This record gives sequence, C-alpha cells and structure tokens, in this order.
Amino acid sequence: MKNIEKIQLLLGLILLFQSCDQEDRNINFGYWPCCGIDPYEYDVEFPDGSKAYVYVPNVFTPNGDGINDKFAPLLTDQLDHFENLVIRKEDANGNRILLYQTEIIDANNIKEKSWDGRDQNYNLHKGIFSYIVTCVTKSGTVFGVQSTACSVICDDEASTIFKNKLGCFFSSQSNSNGHLIKTISSRELDCFLILKFLLELCWSQFVTAILFT
Repeated sequence: MKNIEKIQLLLGLILLFQSCDQEDRNINFGYWPCCGIDPYEYDVEFPDGSKAYVYVPNVFTPNGDGINDKFAPLLTDQLDHFENLVIRKEDANGNRILLYQTEIIDANNIKEKSWDGRDQNYNLHKGIFSYIVTCVTKSGTVFGVQSTACSVICDDEASTIFKNKLGCFFSSQSNSNGHLIKTISSRELDCFLILKFLLELCWSQFVTAILFT
C-alpha cells in the first residue's frame, strides 16, 4: 500500500513539473527573440575603394565570470575607434529607454567603456536590446552600425533556451584581429547548462528518496 501511495505521489509531481514547464514555455519570451535574427558582421566598402570590417556580438553574459561579461563592437584592423555607443530597450508601451551611452571606445579603454549589462539604476538588463554606434576607420572614414543583441543573465530560463539555440555569437569567438571565427568555442557551457544539470540532479535525487525510503 505504501508503494502505491509513493507511485501516485510521484506521478502527481511529474504532472505538476510538466505543467509548470509548459507554462514557462508559453509565458517566458525574454530570450526567444535572441540570436539568429540580426546581422552580426559588417563588411563595408567605400567609394574610394577602401574597406572596413566590424564584428558585433549578438549576445553576452554579464554574470561576472570573466567570459563575455561586457558588450561592445570589436576593434578590427581597419578601425581606429568607436563613437557614441547608445544602447536602449523598449518597454511594454513601445517607449525606447536608454540603458547605456558612452562617447569614445578605442584600444586603450575598450574594457572600461564596454557595457556591463546594467541599466541607469544599476539593475542587470535581461533579454533583447538595440544598439547604435559610429565606427571610425584609421583613414578617417565614418560609418554607422545599428542592430539588436541580447543580454543573458544565466538563469534557469537561459539554461533551457540556449542549450540548443543557434545563431548566437560572442566576443570570445573572435580572433586576434577582431574577426568572428564561428568554430571558436563561446566558452559559455556553464552559463547555459549548469543550472539545468543541477535541477535534473536534484530531481533525480528526490525521486530516489521517494521510491526507496
């Protein structure tokens, strides 16, 4: 009789977890627009025949682990610096809200001036944001780049969504010249998988305790 009650309890818990999981998939859209929908590389050719290349990661993870913690375009061979990086989000009413702005980013201050993912109130932003930045080449040519990217705060939703999500490219996937190399590892395995692994481990231990105690 005791075993039957345990099995009934276990089945009830499984149905509850499935229900919660389905509800999460239906209502949590914070990360779904991220990756694979926006350009992340820009090859520009100017009327004088000169060219420039800029790579902008379309996702970063400001979790303080030293890997892809900050967001900014990457300086490449032809670029001298960036000007007026402006990052905004859109609220539920369609209003564009400033998250971050800085005037000059160059080789001397790129770590200091890159965005750390926090808004004006020092709260971490989660999900999609828009950016616009002016690029200045070493020859003095100026051009603008704008698109969207995502801030991922390494929560349980991220560990589920990004486990198999394609089209995400990080600053860590660039070579020494600032060019995107897709085959380079993002080194973000812990951020996207560890929480799910821990949850599954706890669930496994819980089921074992129910069945064998």
